[in-house]
Amino acid sequence: MKCKIILIGCLFLAASCQRSEVVTYPAPEQEKESDDFEMFVNDKPVFIYQARVSKYPINQIWPGYQRPMDQTEIASFANFDFKGEVRIKIISNKEIKSLDIRPKEYNIKPSINGNILEFKISRPLQFVVEVNGYHHALHVFSNPIENFTMNTDDSRVHYFGPGIHEPGIINVKSEETVFIDG
Repeated sequence: MKCKIILIGCLFLAASCQRSEVVTYPAPEQEKESDDFEMFVNDKPVFIYQARVSKYPINQIWPGYQRPMDQTEIASFANFDFKGEVRIKIISNKEIKSLDIRPKEYNIKPSINGNILEFKISRPLQFVVEVNGYHHALHVFSNPIENFTMNTDDSRVHYFGPGIHEPGIINVKSEETVFIDG
């Protein structure tokens, strides 16, 4: 009887592990990785990019030009695709004295151990991890695994494959698609 219970437990555990799948994307060679965070999804490393953002929490209409450099700072962002439930582990380069994960309505409650936070999600979410305040935050874009193909030869598709692109201004018209491939 004990053997049957153990066997059933093992089968259940194996089945539940197979329901989770994670897809990450390699960064272009020229891309510099964030110095502020490391991230793992189901123990799989996720590249964390850097982006220059406004240093000030001011919501205003974009004036049509970039802010001066002294009004900006580096933030981090990461993206991955998944299905099922995944475990996210984020390592901060600073000791975590305070932590906010926004939007608060997601009610993500991580465990914290020194400079490491861990939590699980079971649906695609976009959220921000703020360690010790909102400066130098980590923006996380988790997406569903896509199973479709895009006709990149279609004149109504603006296609950007993996890599770094500097297209300038793109005027997207009605019925057109911008497709950014992993």
